[in-house]
Amino acid sequence: MTDSTSLDKTSDKSNVSLRWLHLTDLHLGMDGQGDPWPNVRKIFFEDLEYLCEKVGPIDLVMFTGDITQRGKEREFQDVDKLLTEFWNKFGQMGFEPKFLAVPGNHDLVRPNDEFDPALIGLEDSWDNLKIQKSFWNDDNSPYRKLVIEAFEHYVQWWENTPVPKPDIYSKGILPGDFSATIEKDGFRLGILGLNSAFLQLMGGDRQGKLALDMRQFNGACNKDGQDGPSWAEEHHACLLLTHHPQDWLTDQAKDELNSEIHSPPERFALHLFGHMHEANLRSLAEGGANARRRLQGCSLFGMEEWGEQKKERVHGYSLCELKIEGNTASLSIYPRKAEKKQGGGWQIDRDISFTLSKGEDGTEPATVKLLHKIEALGTEKKNRSPTPKTLTTDASSRPPFKIPDYNIDRFTGREDELRQLEELILSQEDHKRAFVI
Repeated sequence: MTDSTSLDKTSDKSNVSLRWLHLTDLHLGMDGQGDPWPNVRKIFFEDLEYLCEKVGPIDLVMFTGDITQRGKEREFQDVDKLLTEFWNKFGQMGFEPKFLAVPGNHDLVRPNDEFDPALIGLEDSWDNLKIQKSFWNDDNSPYRKLVIEAFEHYVQWWENTPVPKPDIYSKGILPGDFSATIEKDGFRLGILGLNSAFLQLMGGDRQGKLALDMRQFNGACNKDGQDGPSWAEEHHACLLLTHHPQDWLTDQAKDELNSEIHSPPERFALHLFGHMHEANLRSLAEGGANARRRLQGCSLFGMEEWGEQKKERVHGYSLCELKIEGNTASLSIYPRKAEKKQGGGWQIDRDISFTLSKGEDGTEPATVKLLHKIEALGTEKKNRSPTPKTLTTDASSRPPFKIPDYNIDRFTGREDELRQLEELILSQEDHKRAFVI
């Protein structure tokens, strides 16, 4: 089980809110004078302070890739300077969130040899099952080595960045794959991060050619011999982070994402990603199942233009709040967008391309189905009744496995069910029932 990081100080144990800042696509280190960040630094922090005063302190900062432009060591050093500036500001605001990130296709160093057979195999022949088998099953395959080398600077940066991260962070098969757990007042939030950029090692249009795999999910959660689904079941809600949206995946990988990784739909309360440089929130329910929610983030003041067609980049960020009240939960998104003013400079305000009520900064709360019910947040373990003296754990006093005259099946259950059974046993005044556990 992935260990958790406690973030909470004081709050109502039956009502808890978890808040995270979603940032993406900074592209720090790009050429030219197209970087607006120095001019928007002040208004960004002023806007963030306004939002935190209105919504509440932040527990997490999550960056969904393309933090740098070329994955150079110097660029990551500059990222650390920027993050230190962020956390100094957070400290002035009275909180210290944890940091999580996944890599994007600009957070790698492109291979020097474009004729490398391993590169050609990954870029042009990924549908060859022999190449996939070699990549996933052999740590020393030339395909895997090429990916590891490309993300070497990213991995070094992540392991040494000075900002606070979850105390225990479980790494996966590929660079940047991870699972983490955040605990707040008994509520456990799981975060799964997957590298979606490992097949975008060079330039060019790669839409529909990238991959995600269930083996990444299982590998990121394998610290104690677990698999992905069992890891998810240990949380009340989970989030999924990638850099790319599902539209950039192959048909096989789309099916893997929707049929295996993000299945059932409620396994992840929200899938967060970037890459497209414009904000978008989608919720899609299919075949009567619960909806999958996907939040696409816009660029955090990176380049003014992007892509081959030089599209104008939308700048901004979002704050998300998962509010838990008893056994129900709701999710609200607070999207922010930067606009150039007629008189010059920038202004950050709510993004009205989202459906927002008049005068409100956030979306209407959307109901989130929890993976597990919560009896009383923060007291789920503390308030469990101790084992009564009448229920001894001494093997010599246990009833025999088969009890005559009672047609009772064996019972194997989870801890909550066992506790309920214990209460049922103690409630029987005549004690004429026998249970085999």
